[in-house]
Amino acid sequence: MKPIELKPEQKEALKLCSGHKTFAFLLPTGTGKTLTALLAGLREGARSFLVVGPLSSKQAWQREADRLGLGFVDLRTGEGTEKGKTVFWINYEQTHERVWSPELKRKILRPSLK
Repeated sequence: MKPIELKPEQKEALKLCSGHKTFAFLLPTGTGKTLTALLAGLREGARSFLVVGPLSSKQAWQREADRLGLGFVDLRTGEGTEKGKTVFWINYEQTHERVWSPELKRKILRPSLK
């Protein structure tokens, strides 16, 4: 993996969220929120990420997960590869559907229960 060069606003965001388990980034489009969120979560010990967002966000999350060597699974379709650290993504318009089966909940929560 080649070194990742961060923008000043990404460095500042990482500094501000250091030591916090939850955080939100309110940054303009194109500032690298997706990568920053993944890096912050990894730094705090996250083993899985549950991302609920618009369909337009899927490619960015998948691209950055790949860039960091993380797994990526689309919960709508089941497509993707689960790894030790994985991004689970779902379109928020579909969160009301039956995707939250007991098996799926166990799959997502399993890494955080260890």
